[in-house]
Amino acid sequence: MQRRSLRYYFLLQQLHSRYCLASADEIRYADAQGRLHPTTEAVASGVFRRSQLVTRYSDGTVTAVNGSKDERMKVNAFGREVDLPPNGFAGWTRDGQIEVMSADGPGHRCDYAATPAYLFVDGRGGFARFAKAAGNGLGVCRILGRYEPHVVVVDLEPPWRLGSEHVPRALELRPGPNASVGDR
Repeated sequence: MQRRSLRYYFLLQQLHSRYCLASADEIRYADAQGRLHPTTEAVASGVFRRSQLVTRYSDGTVTAVNGSKDERMKVNAFGREVDLPPNGFAGWTRDGQIEVMSADGPGHRCDYAATPAYLFVDGRGGFARFAKAAGNGLGVCRILGRYEPHVVVVDLEPPWRLGSEHVPRALELRPGPNASVGDR
């Protein structure tokens, strides 16, 4: 499985599970000054062409997407300051259980998701620290039950190849009375 597939699965799966069950209450487009405009106004003024939008769903979930290839998106998205690089995105739920971002970390692009089901981080080769996870590569900590984390650190860098196929290498850490470390 490719790094990109793993990244977007773990970044978006839990967020999708929330907003796909809700309707979009408000869709706003950002202008160059960071002001948010309703769709009708954004279309009339041409602001929609920037491809920078914030959506709030009926359940309180918010998504912010910077579809620009070369401009940052700096807005106040329904009470939260958002600063996204080109092609970056962020999302969160009103209850605070889910928070995702694909944006700038300490000097480089990185990804993070904190959800009830797992924590995900991809430092994309540089160290990145977030509220609940840190790392310089791609890693997932599945939350199997109360105090039962299941950590999977995935190394997708060469030389892990089988023929012409790139084969990920995973290191699993299972704490508890039957603790084990397995390299697969």
